[in-house]
Amino acid sequence: ILVNLSLDFDQSLSSGAVEETISEFNQEIKSAIPAVRRVFIEAESYLAHQRQQQAEHDLHAIEKKQED
Repeated sequence: ILVNLSLDFDQSLSSGAVEETISEFNQEIKSAIPAVRRVFIEAESYLAHQRQQQAEHDLHAIEKKQED
């Protein structure tokens, strides 16, 4: 079993804190579900994620207006 996660972290967290959190997630998942062989975690800042979501929303709105 492969687990893929995308986590949004507060920008104020240190890289060490992010790394520790990711390691804890990895261990907790594998302990809870022994069949899990691989855990891939994508770490992203919360603000970067928000900007990406807004850009996608804006693009969708532009495309919709062009269709009308």
